[in-house]
Amino acid sequence: MKRLHDNPLLPADAGLSAVGLMMRVGGGVGLWAGIFLVLASVTTRSATAVSLAFALGIARAWAHGRAGQRLQQSAPEATRALIIYFSLVVLHVAALLLIDSNRKMQPVVGGVLMLSSAWPVIALAMLLRPSARRVLRAVRTTRQRVFPEDGGLIGAASLMTVAGVVGTILVALWCAIAIPTIASTGFAGVIAVLLGLAFLTRSGLQAMAGIRTLRHFNLHRFQIDATRYFTASIVTTVVLCLITLIGGLQGGIVGILMVLPVGALSMLWPSIIRNVGSVELRPDLDDDPPSLGASRDNGVVTLGVALCAMAGLGGATTFGPFNGSMGAAEFDAAAPLWMSLGFIVITVWTGAECIAMSSRRKAAVCVYIVAAVGSAGYGLIQSINLFDTLPALGGMRGSGMWIGLLTSVVALALPTVVGIQVLRKGAPRPTALESVF
Repeated sequence: MKRLHDNPLLPADAGLSAVGLMMRVGGGVGLWAGIFLVLASVTTRSATAVSLAFALGIARAWAHGRAGQRLQQSAPEATRALIIYFSLVVLHVAALLLIDSNRKMQPVVGGVLMLSSAWPVIALAMLLRPSARRVLRAVRTTRQRVFPEDGGLIGAASLMTVAGVVGTILVALWCAIAIPTIASTGFAGVIAVLLGLAFLTRSGLQAMAGIRTLRHFNLHRFQIDATRYFTASIVTTVVLCLITLIGGLQGGIVGILMVLPVGALSMLWPSIIRNVGSVELRPDLDDDPPSLGASRDNGVVTLGVALCAMAGLGGATTFGPFNGSMGAAEFDAAAPLWMSLGFIVITVWTGAECIAMSSRRKAAVCVYIVAAVGSAGYGLIQSINLFDTLPALGGMRGSGMWIGLLTSVVALALPTVVGIQVLRKGAPRPTALESVF
């Protein structure tokens, strides 16, 4: 496969498929969350301008996901799709500013602006890298497709591991809380526990699939695990939609339609994972498609993109207008401003070094892990102190400490996977190159 850049550690596509993967996830979430908000605004009879702004946000999210898919497919139309997306970003931001011309909803609109502007800025910075521009130009002008050597499998497996571990911990906590309440909640409690067990199985399958791929690159094994995870996701989604449908019957047609975004959001990530490295992601290839093998970046570029996305989201929520309306009690329970800012800066720096696969990436990851452990430890201490100062909670102190500990473990899931992928010796080696087909 011809390389269009000089860094031998970068994937052949300079990480564009990793950006596309994150854009597909973000675009899908934005699309269906926007539909949910439009339905909710109709139910609450919000102003027409607000509903129109949400509708424009849906169009923007659609363009977001479409541009991500074109990047993953290394399609010649990727550049045009990106231009459409960034144009809709500008229109959406302008619409948000116009609907709040009298500043009555300034905290809400300002918060949405911060959240919706973080990713476009990060994505633009990643797409304007010289290596990325070179690949995009070649794809557009010569119409040749440039794919990462591993088809994006190892990066996707890294994210699956993080999401699977976090989901398993959170759902296990949900089940542990719900099971003792079955006697008092009756049938609803039983349904909650069964749904929790179903999601626990789903998260466990995702984590196992990710870990297995990281330990040994095998396309066939990945596709089997991804299909199994997808099937489990269908089961949980059907149950979740039935519960949503029963709850939405009282809301009329709008309440019933809530099933659509709930079901789509539940199946979004499993659907994307099922297509990673598959024929569906690579249309219009010739009769001799490129083979897949473990890439030298070891999935680190994808993790770097995820780090930058998390830092952008964290920065928008930490320094957005929402915090301006918070009281002293909320700030006392939150991390100090300097700690939040420092951690965000370190995360962005680490993500940038990983995306570039620079010689400083290992040092950056070490600093990031230390900062993540410090931040998680601070949160744990704050949780313990909070429950110690609330004697009225009585026997809930122990539960509160466990919740604080589990929260810290969840916060360390991504740093742990990043550290393993960056600091371990060598990349996983396949026994043989495997055909896409």
